[in-house]
Amino acid sequence: MANRFPLIVDSSSQSIKELVASDNLDLASSGIVNVTSIGATNINVTGIVTATEFDITGSTNTFNVSGLNVGVATVTQLGINTTTIPTKLYVQGNAASNIVTLTDATTITPDFTLGNNFQVTIAASRTIANPTGVTTGQSGVIFIQEDGTGGYTVGWGTSWDFASSTAPTLITTASALNALPYFARSTTSIVVGSVISGIGTL
Repeated sequence: MANRFPLIVDSSSQSIKELVASDNLDLASSGIVNVTSIGATNINVTGIVTATEFDITGSTNTFNVSGLNVGVATVTQLGINTTTIPTKLYVQGNAASNIVTLTDATTITPDFTLGNNFQVTIAASRTIANPTGVTTGQSGVIFIQEDGTGGYTVGWGTSWDFASSTAPTLITTASALNALPYFARSTTSIVVGSVISGIGTL
């Protein structure tokens, strides 16, 4: 059977005709059921998409959710910004998170909603305050580099947890770079691993 446009009532001419190709079909407060397949160039959804499986095939197809590009993959479950779905996300190939550059100041407050990894070059002794926007289970790395003078110390807010409750001693020579891996055990308990030093500069 050939593809056809649905019949609509043309209120201006009081006649029944096919929907014009450039017009939209308004199904406000209604739904579509028992559809075998839908072919579309773009689908924009403001609510929740519920499906057993998303199957993306082809060498150029991508699956985008609010800027998340999963790429060519088969996703059996995908939850974005939700804790209600037991979600698994498998990506064939690499995956990455951006590195957020923090503003150097007497007190530096990372915003964990902006990313997982952070970097800052300090020009004096500083305090890394309790971060905002923490998501339990979030993890990443914080890079702290001394400026060309060096010799600066770093203090920490109460949410940062260290082995034996003792903050690590950072290398403070000029331009020294320290990397601190972390894991957010809760929004107020961020466990910090051993410091990695001697890895070059930012």
